[in-house]
Amino acid sequence: MGPVHFLAIKLGAASIHSPLFKRINRYDIHTMLKKENRAITIIVALIALISIGVVIFSVVQPVKELKSNSPEGVVQSYLTAVFDRKFDIAITSLIPTSTCTAEDLDRTYFQDSSQIHLRSSEDNGTTAQVNVDVETPDGSPFGGLMSEKHSYRLSKINGQWKISGIPWPLYDCGVRTK
Repeated sequence: MGPVHFLAIKLGAASIHSPLFKRINRYDIHTMLKKENRAITIIVALIALISIGVVIFSVVQPVKELKSNSPEGVVQSYLTAVFDRKFDIAITSLIPTSTCTAEDLDRTYFQDSSQIHLRSSEDNGTTAQVNVDVETPDGSPFGGLMSEKHSYRLSKINGQWKISGIPWPLYDCGVRTK
């Protein structure tokens, strides 16, 4: 049974010869269904295009390069080197007496898809603190983000800002492993 006959049966008392069936048959149910499907397809396509546009805009949006001689710029350079897996370069952003090494960074885990946003900074002339938010996809089916706050302490040594302490993504430095 095709859709036209199904409609006739669904109407109950209406038979193939009734005026009601002939009126419905004239409208051509197939055309009606095609129009509804076409509208749904167009709406779904528009939603998909808008979603793709938002993703492309957020991914392609250029990163603002900060002054390399500022506390914020030093943290940005450190994190850029870390995410590029150039750990030997990242370590040069740390104070000379740091116990952290490139091998410590080799052992760290962080998601490459993380986004880091400058939250605030405070410069006291010889010391500074830079606070960032790290947003990482949480793996949920709705595309949520997990956010962490991290602080970087910096000291000015020989006129250059250097990161002190154990900076994220490190949680320990100089730990001996088997």
